[in-house]
Amino acid sequence: MDVTNCDREPIHIPAALQPHSVLLVLRQHDWQILQVSQNTDEYFGRSLEELLNQPVTEILTAAPVEAMEQCLTAAFEAVKLLRTDLCSLVPA
Repeated sequence: MDVTNCDREPIHIPAALQPHSVLLVLRQHDWQILQVSQNTDEYFGRSLEELLNQPVTEILTAAPVEAMEQCLTAAFEAVKLLRTDLCSLVPA
């Protein structure tokens, strides 16, 4: 799989997330949460209104943030999946 087949994927028609997913839109230079899906309370115990404009470290530990940084600094010749276990992401 690489980025050349993205046009054949239905990702350009967003309607919903998969039930086991949460969407976070982050600003890269400071990891501030710009947008979130409505189901954040279910996964993080905090509403989307509480999370907007907060640093992602409010809901994630340093390890996944570092993994995202590494992923973004790498070349994008191929799709990169960042798989994580939610239990290991949330600060205690």
